[in-house]
Amino acid sequence: MGTHIGNEGQVKLGANIVGEVTSFQITETAAVADKSALGDEWDEHHVGSKSWTAQIEAWWDEGDTNGQNVLVVGAAIALLNLYCGGSDSGDVYFSGAATVTQVSRQNTRNQTVTASFQATGNGALNRLTI
Repeated sequence: MGTHIGNEGQVKLGANIVGEVTSFQITETAAVADKSALGDEWDEHHVGSKSWTAQIEAWWDEGDTNGQNVLVVGAAIALLNLYCGGSDSGDVYFSGAATVTQVSRQNTRNQTVTASFQATGNGALNRLTI
């Protein structure tokens, strides 16, 4: 499989689909510690711990009891599943435990109300295949 279209994406909390999602982003980072010495022409570093975050954008749906209503600040999410290319057999997805660190909603005149959820990974982000 080559490329994917964003319409194939899904966000699930365990097996429950989060409703009205319009986009999401996964960011993985690694801490680095400089090990360069005076006189070195090129910087060198050690790789430290890794971390990940997720940001989910959605149309606000207060009736989404098993999705958006679970994503409250401070909530420990046992299994956040992020499907970039769909959820069919053979598709790759990302999964891990996370803590919801920020929730915001935006209400603009003559626009659909949006919700934004940010989560910080609690442990590894796993790359899995359905």
